[in-house]
Amino acid sequence: MASSKKDGDAMLKLFSILDQLRSLPADEEAKAAWVSDPLRHPDIARMDARQLGDLPFPGPAIRAASRQCVDVCRT
Repeated sequence: MASSKKDGDAMLKLFSILDQLRSLPADEEAKAAWVSDPLRHPDIARMDARQLGDLPFPGPAIRAASRQCVDVCRT
């Protein structure tokens, strides 16, 4: 009886180790995704539109190029 308990404990330990190993690539893949694209971070994915609108963006805002209307457009 003691042998079957020992075998059961070993199997549980094996399953827990395999479960940890199975989850590693997905975690690394998810981390790589949001490191290259911060908007794919899981915390940002859970935000609603109002929370997303309050996020600060670093650097100057990107402005659209101004277009000069030529005389042909005005006629």
